[in-house]
Amino acid sequence: MAEIVDSRWLGKLNYNTLKEKWEKYARPVNREMLLTPKVNPQIWVCLDRQQRAKHLGLSSTQSVLTHVRNIAAKATSMLLKAKSKNAFLDLVAVIRMNANALALLGLISFDLPQGRRDTIRPHLNSDYAT
Repeated sequence: MAEIVDSRWLGKLNYNTLKEKWEKYARPVNREMLLTPKVNPQIWVCLDRQQRAKHLGLSSTQSVLTHVRNIAAKATSMLLKAKSKNAFLDLVAVIRMNANALALLGLISFDLPQGRRDTIRPHLNSDYAT
């Protein structure tokens, strides 16, 4: 388990793996609020290129977090269903979901420091900006 967590916190998921997790844990149709909100087009056109880029980076991070929330909701739903009906619980599926949630949280943990650096960089002396 430690190796999985360490590997996800120290590197990004490749595009295909990320896309697979996106599709596997899509928002449940009965949960309209489990999504990443978009900026109104009227506001978007007022933003300059730099502000749009910052927004897109944060929006991407929020999308990953939304998928983690979807995974947690699905896993919790499975647990509650098994508890209430005293039914079979697919432990392998719940473990897999939690491992995928950890992988996505690792992606957030990898991306956030870059965003923090990008926020600080314009305020540094040019000798330190790189």
